Amino acid sequence: MKNRANIVMITALSVLAVLAASNFYVYAPDIGQPGGPVSGLSVLQLKKFYQCKEVFKQTFSVNEGLGPLYNADSCYSCHGLPGIPGNQGVNPKTDCLTYVASPIESIAKGVNTETISYKDSDFHVYEGGPIVMTKSVTNEFPNQFPRGCNMPAGTTPKDSVFVSSRLAPSLWGMGLIDAIEEENIEDLELKQTDDNLSTAGSTVSHRDRITHQDRVGRFGYKGQYTSLIDAIADQMNTTLGITTKYERAIKTTDVNYNIPTCLRSHLPEEPNDNGALLAKLTYFIALSSPAPVGKIDAATNRGRSTFEKLGCAECHVPALSTAPEYYLLDPDSQFPTKRYLRIQALENREVKAYSDLLLHNMGAALADGIATTGGVSGGQFRTAPLWGLRYRKYYLHDGRTNDLAKAILAHGGQGQSSSTKFAALPEQEKLDLLAFLKSL
Repeated sequence: MKNRANIVMITALSVLAVLAASNFYVYAPDIGQPGGPVSGLSVLQLKKFYQCKEVFKQTFSVNEGLGPLYNADSCYSCHGLPGIPGNQGVNPKTDCLTYVASPIESIAKGVNTETISYKDSDFHVYEGGPIVMTKSVTNEFPNQFPRGCNMPAGTTPKDSVFVSSRLAPSLWGMGLIDAIEEENIEDLELKQTDDNLSTAGSTVSHRDRITHQDRVGRFGYKGQYTSLIDAIADQMNTTLGITTKYERAIKTTDVNYNIPTCLRSHLPEEPNDNGALLAKLTYFIALSSPAPVGKIDAATNRGRSTFEKLGCAECHVPALSTAPEYYLLDPDSQFPTKRYLRIQALENREVKAYSDLLLHNMGAALADGIATTGGVSGGQFRTAPLWGLRYRKYYLHDGRTNDLAKAILAHGGQGQSSSTKFAALPEQEKLDLLAFLKSL
């Protein structure tokens, strides 16, 4: 009997020891690697990261808010295959959103794709625009709805003048970009204006839906999102169809935004997410590590010099820095009450994203005619960060090429000078530059 009591006591102590140890250690073999956490996180922050990573990989159901129209049923399906959460889309035919727009009738003749503005654009909102939702819950899950209950999936309006694909971007290092000081970006705008007005980039400010404050846009191909959580709230809605208190639009192709009566009783309460899902996805993406630099050798070092000589570094600025304090919404908050965590691992950090995060006109070849609020024209794009380039299979906003040299040559407008200089380089210098870019 005494031996049995001893065994029970030893077992209990062992369990307590394991529980205690779990508060001081987390197995994290992928720190600093793509899909893994940034370095410098506490044990508790690492635990939350890996828990939220599973939510990022989750396949959502209708009961969880998927649809009624949507483009993907998981973040991972566009930002993860083959096997690394947060990766760039790997198939331009399936891992893209399609944006549609046309000039309003009064300027339809002779419209300029590069200079068209938001106020002069018709985004086909009565035909399901500006983003085409290609899947419908009634088509994908017919057994969950009454026979004959149907909501048509979105299709590209036949009269769309501008149709632009947007390849799912890499999400690694997004928290570091979110933490960059506003003044850092604005100072770059002033410096470029002083140095060379013809190639100078510009900022665009929007009202952040979460903080209700104006902030410089830094996310999205057109700089249309001011913060990471703002971008994720929008993408939850436009990609998954999941509504939040910040993005309540129910996706439908009906001209009056109506949902079929037969469908309404089978959909979850609105908004679908009380903030918990948004917080978990934001937490994982914010703390995902940027990809480490690859092999450095004589060729990549020569290529770096060429990168600077061609003027590429004027827009693809090698490094910016984060603010002295950065806070992130705690995914374990008791929503709707929100609690914020200070993330010191993202503070006072050098961000080697190779982007000025400014908008530049990229010329006729890249102009897509999709203008956004804040005065962003159809030919302007935010400078694409180059970190993690060696993991990408396709380039440019629409993934139109898997040839990096062709992507460089497609730069026009304010990038034309560097593109022209690249075309004139001796073959070895071109190869060195490409080696450098593919080391990022």
